[in-house]
Amino acid sequence: MRIAALALMLAAVTLPARGEEQWIIPVYGKHVQGVGYTYDSFLSLGNAGSSPASVRVTDIIPLTSEPCAGCRPTTFELTIPPYETRTLSNFIVLDSEVLLLGAAVIASDRPLEVRAEIVGTGQADLRWQTVEIARGWLTGRSRIDRAFRGEGGSINLFLVNPNAFPIEVEYSTKYGGFGKSAVPPHSSVLRVLAPFFYCPKGCATTGQLGLGVDLELTCSSNYLAATSNPSRLLAPVVRIPYALK
Repeated sequence: MRIAALALMLAAVTLPARGEEQWIIPVYGKHVQGVGYTYDSFLSLGNAGSSPASVRVTDIIPLTSEPCAGCRPTTFELTIPPYETRTLSNFIVLDSEVLLLGAAVIASDRPLEVRAEIVGTGQADLRWQTVEIARGWLTGRSRIDRAFRGEGGSINLFLVNPNAFPIEVEYSTKYGGFGKSAVPPHSSVLRVLAPFFYCPKGCATTGQLGLGVDLELTCSSNYLAATSNPSRLLAPVVRIPYALK
């Protein structure tokens, strides 16, 4: 019985077909309203090979407080000719609507160069963030380098659960901050971390945080995370963790 249950849980995570390439975009959104800005995501898919590449969205994990086990992408495939690049802003579609905010998995039958950006449009200027992309899910301990703004302020922590069951993710900093969050099945959640979280003992100064703070995470099941917040001191990058052994 336990073996059968384990097999069922493993099967609940979307995996690429044999021979396919996979990319996991942890933060993707369309017309997302922020403080003075409207944010949109763009994907750049480059085919450097001599054969056409067939690209499809294999899973969508929306940002929601409720389980979204039934969420699946609208069937749509894109063919990229040899030596060409496509830049898309509405490729990730759920129930005929562009994904408002969440994570997504895309796959291709050929190797691609995949890039993701978030562009924030405001009254006076633009904000441009590069989104780091994962090639597989994490299990166990991981770390996000330079996760926090050097000049203070809060940070967005996105937690992604691709499983058909709830998970709990713990996160901490070397300065004493610690937290844990439950993530519903097949869903993403957003946690806003204020300065007193990542530096509860009063170390949140520009000198100590000027290069960012490492954020360590752990979860016993498949997961992914990302942090974002534009800064004048740090590169405006949506960062993802790397696995720790």
